[in-house]
Amino acid sequence: MTEVCHNVLLVEDRPNDQRIAQELLGRTKGAQFNVTTVETLEEALNQVSSGDIDVVMLDLTLPDSSGIGTFASLHEDSPDLAIVVVSGIEEESLAIDAVRQGAQDYLLKDSLSSTLLSRSLLYAIERNRLNYSLKASEERFRQLAENMGEVFWLHDVSSGQLLYVSPSYESIWGRQRNELYEGRVTWTETIHPKDRERVAETFETRMTQRPSSEEYQIQRPDGGVRWISDRGVPIHNTDGEVYRVARITEDVTKQRNLQREVIEATTREQRRISRELHDSVGQELTGLGFMARSLANKLSEQSHTEAKLAQEILDVTRTALIEVRSAIRGLTPVDLDANGLMHSLQQMAESMERRVNIPCQFQCERPTPLDDIDAAVHLYRIAQESVNNAVKHGNPTLILVRLEDENRVLKLQVIDNGVGIQNSVDLGEGMGLRIMRYRANAIGATLDLESTPGIGTTVTCAFKRESQVSRD
Repeated sequence: MTEVCHNVLLVEDRPNDQRIAQELLGRTKGAQFNVTTVETLEEALNQVSSGDIDVVMLDLTLPDSSGIGTFASLHEDSPDLAIVVVSGIEEESLAIDAVRQGAQDYLLKDSLSSTLLSRSLLYAIERNRLNYSLKASEERFRQLAENMGEVFWLHDVSSGQLLYVSPSYESIWGRQRNELYEGRVTWTETIHPKDRERVAETFETRMTQRPSSEEYQIQRPDGGVRWISDRGVPIHNTDGEVYRVARITEDVTKQRNLQREVIEATTREQRRISRELHDSVGQELTGLGFMARSLANKLSEQSHTEAKLAQEILDVTRTALIEVRSAIRGLTPVDLDANGLMHSLQQMAESMERRVNIPCQFQCERPTPLDDIDAAVHLYRIAQESVNNAVKHGNPTLILVRLEDENRVLKLQVIDNGVGIQNSVDLGEGMGLRIMRYRANAIGATLDLESTPGIGTTVTCAFKRESQVSRD
């Protein structure tokens, strides 16, 4: 195996010390050293700037410089250069100071050996290389974090201290980062009051355990409100313990406004089509059904040969009317009364079980009326999307849809015993779940998804009856 040759700059003005160092390095095994010798700090500075030097052996007492200033001058000129201080016993305290200020190591001249010297130089070169790589990585991270549109956060779990927040925070939040670093305001205090408790709980529990995401509103000092998408990932130390949480947040106000406009426009269009189907096609089919039944009865009484055909027309008309009413219910799924949500969820579960041949049960121990029809529609759509996702992706043998009321908090749950979500990164990223989160936030509700591979998935939406719908 070819030995690597390292370029060493020996900065030493005493000829005897120069000779000893060169002889020791000439006898090393496992490494080769090409030694260049200079006697003054000025020569060292010139050599470093013009040559390819891997490590410097530096005596602190030179003809043109002495003491800790010798090291300081060379280190300031070449901060990325590996330097090993070589001193006499009387200068040992100065050598230790040099290590504190950035030297890789120090050696006493009276204790030098070939093995000790080569080991120290190789260690200095390797440690300096690692430090350089670390600095380069930190610089790449800084450039990335400071030029990305999203906000990057880094928190210490044990102390709760904010370690870093990128500059984009100032443009999105409309606040200075120093407020956070100096403790004049915490990031949770910037969250809209209606979302603050929920988001703080998510950060303290789920984000310190597994990758999680939340959407919430923040309040800017100018009175403006922004929607934020927040994704957090726990970071483990070498012992497997979570000691950091890294987060990426982005301003999704425009997307949320667009989602709201699309959903509201879709809802209006669905209601319009529903009314037209009811008032035109539905009424026409109802009238046609009466006529077909009357005709079938008359022909039957007369034992007319066309009586069977008239009955077939009546049957087809009734089937078409059932299909139209089913389409109307799909467009406006919740009846306009307080019990509409319960009835609609019951019918949805029964219909799903018939359609996919998977047991789908609706559970509601006591009547749970809801007067807010808009909220009822959003809750129904969340349940519908959750059940469809369970059927499509979960391969379950049982789906439960639960509705209960606890202290004026309406809790809707969809539970399946399927395969669960295999990749935790997928939690919160699908468009279906994004729309579900929008619907929950639109009525001031919370949405939580928990999934365990091989056990199943639970979607929980909690709606406070006194919640106010935000239109920001």
